[in-house]
Amino acid sequence: MAKESVADLKRYYFFQAMLGYEFIKSREKVTRIEYQEHFGYNSDKKAERHLKKMVDFQLISRRGRGPSTYYEIIPT
Repeated sequence: MAKESVADLKRYYFFQAMLGYEFIKSREKVTRIEYQEHFGYNSDKKAERHLKKMVDFQLISRRGRGPSTYYEIIPT
């Protein structure tokens, strides 16, 4: 089994984030459930982590509370 370098992992996570960003951009806004289903994640937490990272990097914003929460692109 080959060891992955830190640089390889960073590239992988960056690529995953860009796929997520492009998906949200194409839909204008998206819920966590829509994001999770689109990428086929079995875990709520994985989708939440992806969305939180994009919020932290100010690529998207979180709107609403509870079940009505959705994410949208921050206009530049």
